[in-house]
Order: sequence, then C-alpha cells, then structure tokens
Amino acid sequence: MASTTERLYGLSVRWGLATGAVVGGATGALLGFESGIGERVVEMLIGLPMVLAGYGVIVGVVISVIPALAGAGGVVVIVRRSLFDPRDAESVHRDLGVAFLVLVLILNAVFVLLATAMNIRWWSAVRLLPFVIVANASGLVMLQRARRSIVAAWSNP
Repeated sequence: MASTTERLYGLSVRWGLATGAVVGGATGALLGFESGIGERVVEMLIGLPMVLAGYGVIVGVVISVIPALAGAGGVVVIVRRSLFDPRDAESVHRDLGVAFLVLVLILNAVFVLLATAMNIRWWSAVRLLPFVIVANASGLVMLQRARRSIVAAWSNP
C-alpha cells in the first residue's frame, strides 16, 4: 500500500501532465484558428484547430514532464510540512496556491528568456500575446482544480 506522500506525489504528477495537455491543446487550437483565418469557414472552425489541438496535447504532455515532476516534489514538501495537522487544509490550500502561482511565473520567465535569447522583435512578441494569455488562463484553471483535488486527497487519506 502506498503511503500518503507517494499517493500525493503521483496525483500531483498526473495533474501536472494533465495541465500540460490542456495548455498544449488550447494553444494548438488557437494556432489552428489563427492559421485558418481567411480560409473556408468549415476548415477554420473544425479541421485545422482540431488537428493542431491534438498535436498540442501531445507536445504539452511531453514539455510538461519536467515541470510536473518538479512541481509534484514541491507539493510533497508543502504537504509533508503540514502532515502533523491534517485539519489545517486551508493552510495547505493557500500554500499550494502560492506554489502554483510561483510555478506559472517561473514558466513565464523561461518563455521571456527564450524570446529574448532568440531576438524576437516586439511586434512578434505582441503577436504571441494571445497564446500567452490562453496558456496562462487554461493552466491556472487546471492548477486550481489540481489544488482542490490534492487538498481533498491529503485531508482524506
């Protein structure tokens, strides 16, 4: 039988991979819509966004492996610190929220550093803004769900 820490680590990794899949799919679909503008309506609304969303899910899962493993380690550290008082679910919920927000900020900083290293001009960066917004919005929604699920699993061993 797996310990509480192992269960929470596994749950956190799964949520991290699911978040990567959703962010990748949403970003891929947006890329499909953007690429399809000016094409026939049926292809724009159904074909290309669906295909690119599928590719985005796969790419999102692959890219999210390292952040999922690192984030799950952070979750375990936060939860193990609170194992002595399982009634303090609100504190764990708050701490996980801060940790997930820091993770999102770090991933955005990595994106900015990569864009800077690649000498992306400001007008190209502005064109990428919808993708950044969609990625952050879908990621934050998934991380909110993950936080609730992890706290529920922690408080009900």
